[in-house]
Amino acid sequence: MRIIIIGAVAAGTSAAAKARRNDEDAEIVVYEKDSFISYSGCGMPYYIGGEVKNAKELTPRDPAFFKSKYNVDIKTLHEVLAIHPEKKSVQVRDMTTGRVFFDAYDKLVIATGATAVVLR
Repeated sequence: MRIIIIGAVAAGTSAAAKARRNDEDAEIVVYEKDSFISYSGCGMPYYIGGEVKNAKELTPRDPAFFKSKYNVDIKTLHEVLAIHPEKKSVQVRDMTTGRVFFDAYDKLVIATGATAVVLR
């Protein structure tokens, strides 16, 4: 089983860890367009306000941690451009090289977060 997860903040990394607990043999790949993963968004006000001095305190885990603990490959600076459910594939751009490629999946998890709605 090949599982692709789009997004590597709280929901994506949690989904990857849970997928590993459910299937020890699955190949799990996470694509994240940012360079940081699993950061504490709720801690940002404390960093901005100066209570947290070092931003690294808000990013306790990195891709190497997930590889060693869960055998999950997290690809940072990789943007998913399109999802092709009929082909069970995603189109991905490596933001460091500009290379665009397709990657196939058996299961797909979209964990990209949400956008706030401004009431008027």
